[in-house]
Amino acid sequence: MDTFVHTYDEKIRPLLDKIDQARSLLSSNDDGIIFPSSVVVDDQSSGKSTLLESLSLVEIPKGSGIITRCSLVLILRKSNVRGLYHLDGNNKTVLDEKNTNILKYIEEETKNLAGNNKSIVKNSIEIQVDDPNVRDLTVIDVLGIARNSIGDQPKDIHK
Repeated sequence: MDTFVHTYDEKIRPLLDKIDQARSLLSSNDDGIIFPSSVVVDDQSSGKSTLLESLSLVEIPKGSGIITRCSLVLILRKSNVRGLYHLDGNNKTVLDEKNTNILKYIEEETKNLAGNNKSIVKNSIEIQVDDPNVRDLTVIDVLGIARNSIGDQPKDIHK
């Protein structure tokens, strides 16, 4: 008789990989396709990133003010070998974890996408973490509800 883990790895895991591929392909489209997810919504600096960090076991930039200026998609996959990857469309770049501080990497990628003056963008940073100590899970850190604009943000950001 198959164990749950074996059945999961053989039947469910490939489906999760396909969902992640579809999410990546369709996330830039406005075609009305919505994927099921759990969402944490609250004001800026309310602890959303801290909650997702505790779920994912991946350090996420956090602090006061606007820290999350683009969505961060963390794809966690149980694997026998630890691996860290940056995903960009169909490209999967291996990150040298010994020489990569993931927190600083996310901060730099945010600056690359959104600039240095608190702009916010629709683009996402996608990172995959393969590790023996995680369960298959995808978490998405989205921007908080903005009430007041700062830096290069539009004055009507609350809308």
